[in-house]
Amino acid sequence: MATVAVVVASGFEQAEMAVLCRTLAEAGHVTRVVSPKKQSVRAWDNARWDGDLPVDVAAVDARAGDFDALVVPGGLISADTLRSDAHVVRLFRDAAVAGKPVAVSGHAPWVLVEAGLANGCAVTSHPSIRTDLTNSGATWMDRPVVEAGNILTGRHGHDAAELAAAVVRRLA
Repeated sequence: MATVAVVVASGFEQAEMAVLCRTLAEAGHVTRVVSPKKQSVRAWDNARWDGDLPVDVAAVDARAGDFDALVVPGGLISADTLRSDAHVVRLFRDAAVAGKPVAVSGHAPWVLVEAGLANGCAVTSHPSIRTDLTNSGATWMDRPVVEAGNILTGRHGHDAAELAAAVVRRLA
């Protein structure tokens, strides 16, 4: 059983989060919600705000050593907030350096750019951030999931099941 940090800010994609967390739970893993906010975050569901989700660990208190992997569901608003938070960026950098699986989807590869992890890495993402990734030195691929060492990237919510399965394989 692994402990997986699901790192989100308000505006994460509700459907994608559900697939990732359900798949991890079915494989026997525990998920902990990590966020820059200390109380709760609000989900985005298609074109509207959805329910609140309690935060288990504030990013300021999160340490890579407390988790076996990091997972970030997509969501433009969430990803933009996460890449701007120094504690989240540190968490990603530390987890990657420790060789832990780091899985991001949709717009969330922006966090890889901010953490200096995209350079030289093969990735996929939502097509709208392709240029950001290639400008940071990444090799962008139009595939559902790309695995490059311990960095796993998913294209968008439709590919969440494939990304979740890749994380489960890494934690086996």
